Amino acid sequence: MSSLENFSSQRHLDLRTLKEVWGVRYEDIYGRPALKYPTSLEVDRLKFLDKGTPKYRWAKAGKGKAHWYGLEKAFPFGGPILYIVNGEPSVWACYQEGVPAVCPCGEATKPDKEMIKKLAESGFSSFKIVFDRDNAGRKGAKSLEESLRRSGLE
Repeated sequence: MSSLENFSSQRHLDLRTLKEVWGVRYEDIYGRPALKYPTSLEVDRLKFLDKGTPKYRWAKAGKGKAHWYGLEKAFPFGGPILYIVNGEPSVWACYQEGVPAVCPCGEATKPDKEMIKKLAESGFSSFKIVFDRDNAGRKGAKSLEESLRRSGLE
């Protein structure tokens, strides 16, 4: 079984959807096992599968920027609620279940004005934050909630 197959099995994600919908592939990068996948910025993102740091990075240094990963794939699900989750694998899991979701990609727990504008113009009227229940997740969720409220988003 390949590392992508192992990852999909452990996370209960459909392998075919990962490959065909999200373009996820396995690569050995800098001697570390990693998932490599495209973003809407046309810059690949890396998620390393070992316990090392960094956990995520851009495939081409200096080419990526903070954005909402998965926003374009959330639109077809419609509805008033968009879920903001903390990580691309969570976006993939939500997609698999028919739930519209995005995550801040590129170290963007506090979204910039451009990211807030994208949410405001997305057609979704309510945003639910679903982050991990660890210290980092709670801190990130609180920061994100404050940013959304200051911008007038529910």
